[in-house]
Amino acid sequence: MQKEFEGKVALVTGGSRGIGRAAVVRLAAGGCKVAIGYAGNDAAAAEALAAAQAAGAPGVQLLKFDVGDAAACQRAIDDTVEKLGGLNVLVNNAGISIDGLILRYKAEDLHKVLRVDLESAFHLCKGAAKVMLRKGGSIVNLTSVVGESGNAGQTAYSMAKAGLIGLTKSLARELGSRNVRVNAVRARCCGSTAACICSGPAAGKAPHRKILFGELQAGGRQVAAQHLAQHRSPGLKPGARTACKSLLRRLLGLLASAGLLFI
Repeated sequence: MQKEFEGKVALVTGGSRGIGRAAVVRLAAGGCKVAIGYAGNDAAAAEALAAAQAAGAPGVQLLKFDVGDAAACQRAIDDTVEKLGGLNVLVNNAGISIDGLILRYKAEDLHKVLRVDLESAFHLCKGAAKVMLRKGGSIVNLTSVVGESGNAGQTAYSMAKAGLIGLTKSLARELGSRNVRVNAVRARCCGSTAACICSGPAAGKAPHRKILFGELQAGGRQVAAQHLAQHRSPGLKPGARTACKSLLRRLLGLLASAGLLFI
């Protein structure tokens, strides 16, 4: 029986840990070749590679690069195509959060956050689009609830994630007619390295996010629940696993649901 991602190639940034690694492993289990983008933790990247291979990936490639560097992003796209044979799926998951009140916030910290959380997605989407326009593809951007609601002490992070939502909507209009689907998954809370702090009345409600081509309800398609229940990633706090699993189901629902996303 053919696997759901067989014959596909994906690039996942921030793929060595947390949400990124879980996405890598799930794609690998579905028969996808995966390029794992990471910034500098070689040990975590090696673990992610081993996990992808154990899950049955027909091909895995580690790509260590700075997502905020436009040239490095293009090289990562080129390396993925050259070494794995193409590019069908791009998951922009890499991100950082440097929190602080605006009166004390440093300009260099603002630049770092925007460079990693927003500029990186622009550069990678641009490079991926050049490949995907030939045969179609999928782009999924990991955004955050604070990109819409805001959060005190997270002005830089919030503006970066709000910008990512705008990028997603605009790019969907640019590329949708060419069989390239662009969507965003909104994170609520997750105990990963770049965890955001969320609070308020929305915290107890079922997460959902409006997207250009419709509305994806919490959970989307219930994909790989057993795998998600078993998966444990470094840096993931026990109390955050439920929220992280919900986010992953929504991400994988976007990737796997043929009625919502073509890959």
